[in-house]
Amino acid sequence: MQIKEEIQAWNEIRNSQKGFQFLQAGSGLTLSKEEFQQWNSSSDYVHLYLANQNDSLCFYLIDDYHDNAQAYILDQTIFKKQFIHPTINAKQQPPLAKQTNNLFIQFLQELNNRLQAASNNTLDQQKQSLEEGCKKILDQIKTPLALSQFQQAIQNQIDAVIPSFRWLMFSPQWFEELAQAEKVVQAFKIPFQDFKFLFKEHNSQEALLFFGLKDTPNEDFSTTIDVFLTQYDPNKKSSEEISFVLANRTADISTPCPPYHSYDLPLLH
Repeated sequence: MQIKEEIQAWNEIRNSQKGFQFLQAGSGLTLSKEEFQQWNSSSDYVHLYLANQNDSLCFYLIDDYHDNAQAYILDQTIFKKQFIHPTINAKQQPPLAKQTNNLFIQFLQELNNRLQAASNNTLDQQKQSLEEGCKKILDQIKTPLALSQFQQAIQNQIDAVIPSFRWLMFSPQWFEELAQAEKVVQAFKIPFQDFKFLFKEHNSQEALLFFGLKDTPNEDFSTTIDVFLTQYDPNKKSSEEISFVLANRTADISTPCPPYHSYDLPLLH
């Protein structure tokens, strides 16, 4: 089967410098709501496999129901993906509803504006201005739901933005450590529920999956690669998209195989 051959082709180079170059060749991949709806809703996980097709990294996504049944029908049960590149035509992508700027973004903008305006003032005056800015925004939180949304937006910053920058800066060190142990990742297990959250509860039309690094000093390795999942709207301008991602749930939700999962995924045998 060609799919399995391409996955094996990644296995053959994943611990080499060429494998690292493949991982650095793009910024993420997407899954549409229409693709998600073709999977079995009783699934527990989505399996994301890394593959090498014609000397280029690609990915295969399939729900565990069809994977365990070995029911591999391209573009129906299993979907082939490549890294997003700037040449993608945004007009071909389904639009998402416009999102208003969330309270957390307003909070950061307010504090930044006040710091700039008071930059020539004394320290006490700057601190007073910041306190006034905090109160101005926090006074808008009038319900437990609003407070929960504000807290979630802060958590999104911690859970996704920081690890994505960590991947940008420290992926060479991560790769060197894992390659020496011959444990560079082959596949990920992603909870099916996280896709449900985006596509059903948030009515997303597109999900973005991207790499990040988590700090894991108490584990076998100093950092762990992870796949992050968030809403995606390719029709937004870059500044709007950043606010859009921060305003909505982003999760570090995957289990990489290897090093933190056994080799029991069907297409790895």
